[in-house]
Amino acid sequence: MENKRILLTILSVATYIICLVLNIAVFISEIPITMKNVIVTLIYIIVLILATILEIIIKNRKIVKYLSMFWFATLFSGVLLVYINTINTVGLTPHWMTPFMVLFISPWCGLEYFVNSNILNAIIITLISLIMFIITVISLKHTKSA
Repeated sequence: MENKRILLTILSVATYIICLVLNIAVFISEIPITMKNVIVTLIYIIVLILATILEIIIKNRKIVKYLSMFWFATLFSGVLLVYINTINTVGLTPHWMTPFMVLFISPWCGLEYFVNSNILNAIIITLISLIMFIITVISLKHTKSA
């Protein structure tokens, strides 16, 4: 059982890093979204959601806490992205927002292939992150302390 937990954790972290590296160039520059970016984003979403659900099922409270913080950081970044796309202009983005955008939004850039609106893309990221954050918090409340 412990080997499965370790393998699942390594898979989650590796998926995050690989997807970040593969999509960061598209996010930072004006390179058009390709099918590769779409596949990377879909793999990222599927693996991290499944990993979160599996960690909850096997009651790995310590990892679920970290996943909760991860989903919160992604949620925060999604809200910042909504802010940037509605109130602020991209050219005037405060510099403190940049690390959040790069680290937590880059792997999601393949979603832009399906939607033509930056605001809609930001809302989708925010909603998925919000749902996953709520699920992790609820699961932490229903499991015993580690």
